[in-house]
Amino acid sequence: MCGIFFSLSSTEFVHPEEDTQRIVRNRGPDSYRAHHACVSCPTPSGGDEQCDGDADCKRYLTFISSVLALRGDHVEAQPLVDPSSQSVLCWNGEAWKISNEIISGNDTHRVFQLFLESVRPSEDPTRSYACEDPLPRLAHASAPIPPMNKCLPDTTPRAPSPLVTSSPSVLELENLLRQSLELRVQAVPDPPSLSAGAKVAVLFSGGLDCTILARLAHELLPEDEPIDLLNVAFENPRVAAANLAKNGNQTSVFEDCPDRKTGRSSYAELRRICPTRPWRFVCINIPYAETTQHRDKVRRLMRPHNTEMDLSITCALYFASRGVGEVTPDDDSGVPAPYTTAARVLLSGLGADEVFAGYQRHALAFARQGFQGLVDEIDLDVGRLGKRNLGRDDRVLSNWGREARYPYLDEDFSQMGPSTSVWEKCGFGIASNGAESAGGDGVVECPEEPELEPGKKALRLVAWNLGMNLVAKEKKRAIQFGSRTAKMESGRSKGTQVLS
Repeated sequence: MCGIFFSLSSTEFVHPEEDTQRIVRNRGPDSYRAHHACVSCPTPSGGDEQCDGDADCKRYLTFISSVLALRGDHVEAQPLVDPSSQSVLCWNGEAWKISNEIISGNDTHRVFQLFLESVRPSEDPTRSYACEDPLPRLAHASAPIPPMNKCLPDTTPRAPSPLVTSSPSVLELENLLRQSLELRVQAVPDPPSLSAGAKVAVLFSGGLDCTILARLAHELLPEDEPIDLLNVAFENPRVAAANLAKNGNQTSVFEDCPDRKTGRSSYAELRRICPTRPWRFVCINIPYAETTQHRDKVRRLMRPHNTEMDLSITCALYFASRGVGEVTPDDDSGVPAPYTTAARVLLSGLGADEVFAGYQRHALAFARQGFQGLVDEIDLDVGRLGKRNLGRDDRVLSNWGREARYPYLDEDFSQMGPSTSVWEKCGFGIASNGAESAGGDGVVECPEEPELEPGKKALRLVAWNLGMNLVAKEKKRAIQFGSRTAKMESGRSKGTQVLS
């Protein structure tokens, strides 16, 4: 993750204001550097009307980059400048593979080399260049992701088979996800402040998507390396007042949060299945006063997003990624101790709900329009991931000098998602004998197979195969409701409401 600032001026080199500079520095604590370039404008015959015939007309370019160094064996300070062409690169991306070849060192340097090769002088005066991230994601692809598989099941007896633990698509899904995660958790450098600290943390609600990532990370990291599970809970005064009036006594507002309960349950299951791993369940408890104190800063980071839902989601991500909380000894004895994670890599389950039909609206789309409606809804969700989620989330998460990594948005894994038939990703409408069911919620049973929700059923079966039976049955819960950042002051506010 890096911070980038660029300005173009007709009068002078422009540098960021103090607040903007602080944000840029926060995103890249390992290096901060500026590069200036002054270029002459085309002559009046070249069509630059702003020069107004001034032969000395110039433009002043300022490039500033900060760097969070997580790739390679050294800090690759930016901006990168090619001495011969004076080309400049400010890179804030994650390139894991190029032409199906894994990048083992620094991805910034490799991307700059390829960029220079692509734009080298050509005799063709019409040559142009265009780059597009097809999701869009931070994990840039070297080729467009294939269009989503929109085929529908036949109405003949050869209808789709039900999803079961041994289904090829389930086994392939687990394999691809493991490969995606391996790229993102191995060779992470030691935290500069604490050599014995965790290198990797999981944004951990205890739900299906993040717990699968934690479980697979256990298989890929050295057995003695700790993994931090960052679990955030908020004091919601409206909910606390309602509980007090109903129950007559005040329980812990933090331990009563749905995500804290789910988190502890999934944490216990991880400890049972992987007892040798030093798991750290980090309880991040945010009082209401602290939420209000940071609210303006969160709004500044999430811009241009500006709705109640955006604020609720980003507040949870902001405090979770700060990683300041408390931990209890592994044997659950003793007093919780203050703890701040040293991890600079944060694993996020973003993308799983969109690709594998995990939202309630997917069930509704199937109930109304069958497979066609479900396919269209998934296609819509995947297509707007970049606009609705990724930029906003990264701006907030990177504020603490950490980098979010999204295994579910890996290039190979994402290609499997859109190209796989919808009934190989979720269990809506397929009966146990393989025939399409007539309606209802699509929940079906197969002999000797677990009873699981149809939403994200392929992922649920992966969890089941990994020994996490409780996790496989967890219901989907939005982060703003699980952590209780939503509707803090009024129960009548709507998520789509624009902030004043």
